[in-house]
Amino acid sequence: EVLNEGSSPKKVMVLLTDGNPTATDTQVNVGGEGGNARTFASDAADAVKDMGVTIIPVGIGGNIDMDYLESLGTSPDFLLGVTDFDKLETVLNQLLSGLLCSV
Repeated sequence: EVLNEGSSPKKVMVLLTDGNPTATDTQVNVGGEGGNARTFASDAADAVKDMGVTIIPVGIGGNIDMDYLESLGTSPDFLLGVTDFDKLETVLNQLLSGLLCSV
């Protein structure tokens, strides 16, 4: 949760991913039903957003499906990407600084 002065806490999820779900149908087996990994991730993100959580996707790597990541996030304004883990710390520090001021 992120606190702003004079406001109530905001729930925020930072989703670190390569942006390409790769689970097989048998790995996505919730409630005894297999399914498409992409659909499963999208449905899960929608459920979290419905609970009032802001999702900020951070894609990592050179083959990120940014359109898909955008669909997982709450707003295109919060979509971030880095080419490798070496750049992740800088981006996360900037993100956290911004969250403390704006969410």
